[in-house]
Amino acid sequence: MPSTPATTTIAQSLLAEHWDLDGTLTRLCGENLNYLVVTGDGANFVLKITADRDVNVGLEEASIGCLDAAGHPVPGSIEASSGARAVAVNIEGERATARLQRFIPGTRWREAGQGPALLRAIGVMIARVHESLATFEHEDIDRSDPWDLGEAKRHRDSSGLIDDRAIRRTAEHCFHLH
Repeated sequence: MPSTPATTTIAQSLLAEHWDLDGTLTRLCGENLNYLVVTGDGANFVLKITADRDVNVGLEEASIGCLDAAGHPVPGSIEASSGARAVAVNIEGERATARLQRFIPGTRWREAGQGPALLRAIGVMIARVHESLATFEHEDIDRSDPWDLGEAKRHRDSSGLIDDRAIRRTAEHCFHLH
């Protein structure tokens, strides 16, 4: 769903109606319709509007809740005035789900000082997340998505879309390992 002046106006209305908030919205990158919300008192949030029907918002919320309970810095959702963490909405005729999440400041990967220390820190974080989710249960836990590295072979036929020949050969080699 593209961001337009109309969707931004709708997002402003959602903030007011469901979270009693007003603020400046700035579109963020991502597959969802995400906005950085900066309120008049300087508080930051992310309004996340998901229209993709393949996204399981309940599973996302449950896994984020599990990680939050384990002490990981995750963008937990803030309850709407109804008490729900996810609100069904209609945006330009499309059904969607809106969530207001805590904003977690950070540095983009490409801007981070890369090196062995950062890679070790990422490895430690991944191991801790894995440990925290080891006993996580949810009725939809067995589903997969396009980013599931365990199912990367499903993209084998798409390797021709990679323009750089060296990278394409590396990807094809990896596909043949499975």
